[in-house]
Amino acid sequence: MRKFSLLMCTYNSENTVETAIRSCQAQTCRDWELLVLDNASSDSSADIVKRYAAEDDRITLFTSDHNVGWAKGTSILLEKTSGKYMCFLAADDYLASSCALEYISEVIDIEDAPPVILVKHTNTTFDAEIVDEPKESLNYISIRSKSPLFKLTWAVENWFYNSLFHFLNIEFLRKENVDFFDPYLGDNDGMTRLLLDCEYYCGIYNTVYALTSDTSQTMGAVVADGYYSMSRWNIIKDAIVEHCDFDTSRIVGISDYIVNLGFQQLFKLCAGCPVRDLEMNNKNVSDLVMISFCIVIMYVCLCSFSKNDIFIFIYY
Repeated sequence: MRKFSLLMCTYNSENTVETAIRSCQAQTCRDWELLVLDNASSDSSADIVKRYAAEDDRITLFTSDHNVGWAKGTSILLEKTSGKYMCFLAADDYLASSCALEYISEVIDIEDAPPVILVKHTNTTFDAEIVDEPKESLNYISIRSKSPLFKLTWAVENWFYNSLFHFLNIEFLRKENVDFFDPYLGDNDGMTRLLLDCEYYCGIYNTVYALTSDTSQTMGAVVADGYYSMSRWNIIKDAIVEHCDFDTSRIVGISDYIVNLGFQQLFKLCAGCPVRDLEMNNKNVSDLVMISFCIVIMYVCLCSFSKNDIFIFIYY
């Protein structure tokens, strides 16, 4: 069994995917596999991955005859993993340094395989110079609490938690029935569910992941689906009731966070950002559909905005 299963979906990624693959091959920790699903690219993405796979048996290419998107793609790849921990490495991002996996490996060994390991990332652009920083001393914290809201609040305040570039114990994923497509869709739903359910998690302050903004197919886009907007909020509310975790200050903090996300979606729509479906395909939507989606987002905001009456919060 490999220690790490790195999962990647490509879709017309010929200009970026080699950098992502090379960042894996540069790791001082060699105990990894890279599973790539090509989502019916019309460019040379699949051929590039195939070339690397022929030279490195840790790399495996799978292909789809249509674009299933990154969430379902992750679900498909997760069934094929042989590693202990998974991380989703976008085809236009890369591991921030050659010792990135070494940091994670140390935490796994010290903390006896925690369910979730959150990592710091750096925001960059694809054409920025890539500098391999020397290894630093490991800097991390272990968060242990019986309060699910405390665990989630700490993650919200200290990490970009709702992303799959964190490292997740695959055995724990299967135990919690989380595959990031059904029943917990994507990084928002899946990561929220995991942080609420885990007994503890670790957070690394060392930079592990490089997130590129100028080549991202998801950053700056709006997902036109009401379920995607409402489901994370419902997951949090269910956990509050299940664990009787009625700490008002934490509920207010989380509600503010959800409200801000909702308004960010509205601002994107008003600014003319692209609208995509759950498979990240561009959608041409009518004014009526756009207005309906805005109403859904506003409903999320309003349901989250009850700071003075916790029972209204739970009722909605």
